[in-house]
Amino acid sequence: MKEWLWLGADALLDQSHANAVFFRIGVMAYNLFIGFKRLCCPGSWASHTIATFRWKLIQVAGRIVRHAGQIILQTASRYRTVCPRFKSIRYKCFNLRVVT
Repeated sequence: MKEWLWLGADALLDQSHANAVFFRIGVMAYNLFIGFKRLCCPGSWASHTIATFRWKLIQVAGRIVRHAGQIILQTASRYRTVCPRFKSIRYKCFNLRVVT
């Protein structure tokens, strides 16, 4: 037993458990994304990867400006289609029912 401690096997076991937990979290996140994509997103987005989805929906260039006393997110004209998509996805998520 002392040889195992000397070789650092206890640290190795801790690291492998941490890797297993990290892997399981990644698998759950991937499965949640697939379910979200199938249940909430438009059918044309079914073939999108996580990176494409992130690029199309989340990484939208814009700036926050104050106009007429209101705070507005100003985006380039080619990204103005993202807002209605995002609203429809959010609406579909809100209306999902939990099956027990």
